[in-house]
Amino acid sequence: MKPITLHPLSVLVGCVAVGLAFMLMGATQAAGSAQSIPVRDARMVGHIPSDWWVHVYVDYAHSFAVPAGHYFAVTLAAGNDVQANGVSAPLWPVMDNYTGDRNGTRVTFEPGTVLTNTQGNAINLWGYMEPVR
Repeated sequence: MKPITLHPLSVLVGCVAVGLAFMLMGATQAAGSAQSIPVRDARMVGHIPSDWWVHVYVDYAHSFAVPAGHYFAVTLAAGNDVQANGVSAPLWPVMDNYTGDRNGTRVTFEPGTVLTNTQGNAINLWGYMEPVR
């Protein structure tokens, strides 16, 4: 059996090329997101496809409209000063500081619902967009 020999310069060039490719992929992903998305635990209820999961950030100057054709199911919230179409939204069951059993609890908003922030503190909502069936 013939032994395998590696050319040291070729191995070095290959390793540098792979490292450079990984570094460029990371830089591209970082440049693509203007704001990093905080990561939180969200309890899953059944199987939710990964492309449904979203993070919504609502500050005092902006609002968020639930897209047509989707329900927005909030599974975790940081902040409770949200109005849905001008009415206070009861997010306490999914608040991050709620100490009760939150297993499977979610607050769902209909398509077209406009969420606005009623206070100066930013609101972070984690959940998923479920298509209307």
